[in-house]
Amino acid sequence: MPPAFLILIFLLPYLAATAFEHFLSWCNDRHQVRPETLPPVFRDTLDAMSLSRMRDYARDRNRFSILHRITTDVVLVSALMTGLLQALDLRLHGLHPVIAGLLFFGFIGLASFLIGLPFDWSHAFIIEKRHGFSTKTPLTWILDQVKGLALSLLLGTALLSGILAIWFWAGSLNWFFAFLLVMGFQLLMIFAYPLWVAPLFNTFTPLAEGPLRQSILELCQRTGLDVKDILVMDASRRTAHTNAYMAGLGRSRRIVFYDSLLQKHPPEEIIAILAHEIGHWKFRHLPKQIFFFGSAAFLLFWLAGKLMDWPLLYTAFGFAYPQAHTGFFLLALLWTPAGLLLSPLSCALSRRAEYKADAFAKKACGSGKALQSALKRMAKDNLSNVSPHPLYVLFHYTHPPLAERIAALEDRGC
Repeated sequence: MPPAFLILIFLLPYLAATAFEHFLSWCNDRHQVRPETLPPVFRDTLDAMSLSRMRDYARDRNRFSILHRITTDVVLVSALMTGLLQALDLRLHGLHPVIAGLLFFGFIGLASFLIGLPFDWSHAFIIEKRHGFSTKTPLTWILDQVKGLALSLLLGTALLSGILAIWFWAGSLNWFFAFLLVMGFQLLMIFAYPLWVAPLFNTFTPLAEGPLRQSILELCQRTGLDVKDILVMDASRRTAHTNAYMAGLGRSRRIVFYDSLLQKHPPEEIIAILAHEIGHWKFRHLPKQIFFFGSAAFLLFWLAGKLMDWPLLYTAFGFAYPQAHTGFFLLALLWTPAGLLLSPLSCALSRRAEYKADAFAKKACGSGKALQSALKRMAKDNLSNVSPHPLYVLFHYTHPPLAERIAALEDRGC
């Protein structure tokens, strides 16, 4: 049995961060919009029934998310306090370090997958179905789970094997080479995702010839965007939510519209939404995000290089031997509060980028009215939280609250 008091001391930052996350969720749940607190920009589009549906949806999602996280945390802490993970590591001792690491994380990953299954099912067929969003069939859900598990096994095994092998053979610079591997893998996935991964889950068809496609091509030409494909994704097979995005780099760059978005928005709003996405490309927001992620990853791997040989890290949690895989697992726990501390900066930079993309869309379209109309329609159709708690926004919102985006467009003279 591991020394419980030492485990608790090391877990205190993790538990404090988890408790703070629950506090943020509670604040957000209590801050639901009501007719008297409705932001002025929505008073012409949201009635009392819409607001009631928004409150119910946000409350259900929030409480369900809290339950999921509490369950996961209880299982994780229990596995550490009872010595289950330590016993597993002891059984793996003597195997090749890469094999031992794969089996250790494979056990944790499988347990996490199994714990998550009932929550994912409930989210799709209770929460989302109750509020009119989920269009999944049980067969589609099962196939998604099988494909997702197979993909995680394939990609996760490849990446983890590389990291563990580097840590075992690369000496004092193992942390640096592991960092390079992770960054290379991320860049590869940005390129490969739209080509090979996304088509495993959805069907993508070229946008039909017509006035909308012509307007999109004119916008791309006017803004200097070289795009390979303009595609429609069959998102309505799974959800009634609406969205659009640009994916890929270089020759893999493509514009993707949810079919549900094309069904619910008029052409001028679709063009405005696309102009916003082009704004992200114009301002090179994706490379900047990669740089931010790379900086955080560099710091994490540097710290790993310093701490992985610290004996107390292992003895405090009751692990008999210092191993790379247990070191990574324990450092991931300790990194959780650090990630929470970094999230306000990360979210602030992301929200700033959204404002800049909105301003670009207004300029590209000659007016911000279409984008304002699109944002209002998306808020109503997606039952978005139009009045999130400011503290929750600070730590979790990568996009500005919709009311603030619309108001900012108005302030720019729309």
